[in-house]
Amino acid sequence: MAYVAMTPAEEAGNLRETVAMLNDASESREDWRGKNWSHDDAVRLRRMLRAWIDAGRVLEKTRFERKDRQRLEKFTQRIRVTTEPNGRLLVIDFYGRDIAAMCFARLIRNSRQVLLRKPCRTCDRWYVSKTNRETNFCSRACAGSAAQAAKRKREHDRKIKKARAAIENYPGRPMRFAEMDWKQFVSKATGISKKFLTVAVRNGEVVAPQVN
Repeated sequence: MAYVAMTPAEEAGNLRETVAMLNDASESREDWRGKNWSHDDAVRLRRMLRAWIDAGRVLEKTRFERKDRQRLEKFTQRIRVTTEPNGRLLVIDFYGRDIAAMCFARLIRNSRQVLLRKPCRTCDRWYVSKTNRETNFCSRACAGSAAQAAKRKREHDRKIKKARAAIENYPGRPMRFAEMDWKQFVSKATGISKKFLTVAVRNGEVVAPQVN
């Protein structure tokens, strides 16, 4: 159960359970071990959340898979609202064991839903952001790892570009370099190691020059 206007504690709990389910990669044989959802629940929730987020979190525009929509509609049709003695409206939504549908139905009325973010670009785990700012990483550590990876790629691409330019110059190299093979020449001209060139050729990133 949860209130129509969820309390801060209920909203926080909903986000925690949602993230836990989304990041649960366990198999069916581990169902209900220390958790109140199944493997199928986690898979369906991920599928529904991706469709919903891709639609801008607009339920009317969300293109659920047919079986997911049918189960969600079946679940929501059984939801009831009652009034407590203190006048607060309470949603009774725990029918059956469709934990994925219950979690999703609560999330779409969670005022903090925007804090739930798609998987981190570094660790690929769903997460709850601490602020409303757009972010692609769950932590500073993951953001730092991504920045380092981008830096390494830029350096790698720079070396490949220099190596290709030097390879083009190899056939017309000066006489003082005549006895050098192409790797020796490129390494001498660019400072790039012969090991790097060997790997680049193996990966198809550079092509050894054709020498007559």
